[in-house]
Amino acid sequence: MKALSIPHSFGLKKRESRSIQAIKSQAVAKRSRTAVQPFWLYASSALIAINAAVLFSYLLGVNAQAASGYEIQKIQDRVQQYVDENKQLNMKVSEQTSIAEIQTDFLNAGHTPIGQPKFLQVHNYTER
Repeated sequence: MKALSIPHSFGLKKRESRSIQAIKSQAVAKRSRTAVQPFWLYASSALIAINAAVLFSYLLGVNAQAASGYEIQKIQDRVQQYVDENKQLNMKVSEQTSIAEIQTDFLNAGHTPIGQPKFLQVHNYTER
């Protein structure tokens, strides 16, 4: 049987050597790719990290803007409440300082109304 399996007669030796050469060339190509591959790995990792940082800072900025808008709205609501309260107080002050209210306060305090005043005319009045 050994005589029947002659690898040299059918060119198997050449095929083996070709496949060995192909494997060696593939190994060399892999080595060159692995030398370049870490650069792309680091570059892509850095870009992902930069994108994540930009996204995070964008979210923080949007959140800050939204929070400041909410605070501004709260302050505007408080200002409107103070304006309404100021109008009510001005109305009360106007009511309290009106002539009708003053007369009512004097009557409630026990003062008597004087009615229509009568003026005297003096004919021979001289200044001294």
